[in-house]
Amino acid sequence: MGILEKHGRRLKEIVVLVAVTMFVTAPVISILHRTLEPAFIARDESSIEGTIGYTIYREEYPQRTSVVVYNGTVNDPGADWYILYESSCRSHDESQGVTLELDGVSIRPDGYIVNSHIGFAGSPTLPLFNYSQVSFSINIRVLLGSANASLRVSYGAWPDPNWCEAGENSTYLDEGQSGTLVCKPPLSGAFNLSSGWIVRTTMLVEIASTEKSLVLIGDVVISADSNENLFPVTFDIQAPDGESLFLNPYMKSLRHAGSNIDEEKGSYPAVELTRTGNSTDSSKFGPRVANETLFLAEGTYEGRTGWFYKHGHSLLDSMINISFSVGPDESILVNIRIPASRLYIDIYPSFAYSRVTVLDGVAYYMIDYPLQDAEYLYLPNRTSIGIHVRPLVYEGHRFIDYAHYNYRQATAAFGIYTAGSSNVRVTVVFSQFSAFGVILDWGQILGILATALLLMLLIHGAAKRSFAGIVTDYNLRTNLLPVSLYFITMFFPWVTYNFDTSEDPFSSVSGAVMVPLFTTLWWTPLSQLTPAPSSYLLPNIIAIVFLYWIPIIYLGYLIATRANSISHELSRKETDPLLSLGVLGGPFIVGCYYMWLCIIGLCYPNLGLMAALSTLPSWGVASWLRRRHNVSHAANVNFRESSPHVPLK
Repeated sequence: MGILEKHGRRLKEIVVLVAVTMFVTAPVISILHRTLEPAFIARDESSIEGTIGYTIYREEYPQRTSVVVYNGTVNDPGADWYILYESSCRSHDESQGVTLELDGVSIRPDGYIVNSHIGFAGSPTLPLFNYSQVSFSINIRVLLGSANASLRVSYGAWPDPNWCEAGENSTYLDEGQSGTLVCKPPLSGAFNLSSGWIVRTTMLVEIASTEKSLVLIGDVVISADSNENLFPVTFDIQAPDGESLFLNPYMKSLRHAGSNIDEEKGSYPAVELTRTGNSTDSSKFGPRVANETLFLAEGTYEGRTGWFYKHGHSLLDSMINISFSVGPDESILVNIRIPASRLYIDIYPSFAYSRVTVLDGVAYYMIDYPLQDAEYLYLPNRTSIGIHVRPLVYEGHRFIDYAHYNYRQATAAFGIYTAGSSNVRVTVVFSQFSAFGVILDWGQILGILATALLLMLLIHGAAKRSFAGIVTDYNLRTNLLPVSLYFITMFFPWVTYNFDTSEDPFSSVSGAVMVPLFTTLWWTPLSQLTPAPSSYLLPNIIAIVFLYWIPIIYLGYLIATRANSISHELSRKETDPLLSLGVLGGPFIVGCYYMWLCIIGLCYPNLGLMAALSTLPSWGVASWLRRRHNVSHAANVNFRESSPHVPLK
């Protein structure tokens, strides 16, 4: 501060010029820094210990021709249940099933009136050729309102795309009523659909309502009858050390990979089985969870297992032959240990989320990093791996900010060669660095330093003028409330929101929008705080510049150059009326727009928004306090002048 007093106005002009130059160059430096080529390191680590092969465990089980072959709920990952579509409805997982909150009739943005509805789809795997009849049922109870419920069943010849309708049933339930939808479709459609004997069924459960309703979807049960005794056979495909591949949540991402890579789709662990003496061809069974069970008829089964191409359905070269007999009076657990390797991925710094694509010739992942509930990915034993890493990819249009559009970041793309049977650890290092848990680049550092320089000048001017004597001058103290609110709007988030990324498992990302700084902060529980630019040039930046930054710069000028109350300076006739109105109402107007976004449910208000909405009332409060104090002070002076016994001060 002593340097500023000594050199005066000239030094202040230089500081302002340097700060403005830093502000102008900061975005350019940020973009150049973020687009620097990332570095990567790949190294082979020790292979998974253990042996390749399979082990069979047997337990006593009574002979039955009628069994429950599936018992789950519409949120069961073992049958790939998921929400196929929904409108004006929310679902909650409960111990008894899934509870639905339906809003009733709603009007879409295009003017169409629609009923609230939701559809769940699942696909249990059944060896239908062992059965003579199958019954699909689901329990539904209406706790509030009313609902239409329907159940449709179709057959699919997985992994072939062929399918056919099987049957459907529907019902209407009032409040307090419960019912069971039952569908017993003929099996002839499945027999005509596939030459194999294992079929993946598809169940579609739809609930709809025209009024506000609360519905509980209970157990989904599939029972089967057979002309032969049926016995449970449980399959668990494992790594060589005995760890189930399907305990890793990213196996689901591997199974659902849908893009063609070098004319092939990804690969997936599966079992190909043939029943000795059966007239049907072999069938492929792709487990989806650890210890998935099929109810098979008594007999001898032979086949092979390993990593299958999803395109062409052929096995990779690392296959294992298996053979086992079913019954009598026994259940079977088949643990199959196939060749596999583990891929460890480390990304520095840890962005809120990064889209990672992994190719190893045929296996194909598209996932989000940081990984959730897993330390690695499983791959077949291959000698070449391709990896692409792209931080903060676009995740659908939202009206809160445009950070997904604006963020520019280099993409890491590289191929590595491994020993084939070894685990692999890949480390990707981007050009940014982290400080106190925040990811920064050199452009952002310049912007922070420029802000610090301007704040130093502002504080120095305020200490000498506007806030000098604030302890003894009541009028100067009235500046504190509105000025403090302005600083809160600048340095605290205005709104927050959450969104889920599109991959499975998805990442739940939180965002906080710093409106005046044109910045959104993203983070997840596993990542570091990631700033990203959050506004388009038109109209966002221009509107905020005119309604926020020009008024606040003028306010800073008044603070640094005036010794009177700021509210008094704004009310003077000599003051530009547009600038005065901007200082008084600019942040309030911007705040009203973001409060509207909160009201329609796109985001949630935060401290910065509350401060922005309080700026206009705070100037009114400050002006009223100043006028009341001046009136009281004038009355006190007049009283003392009219009273000879009261000494004047």
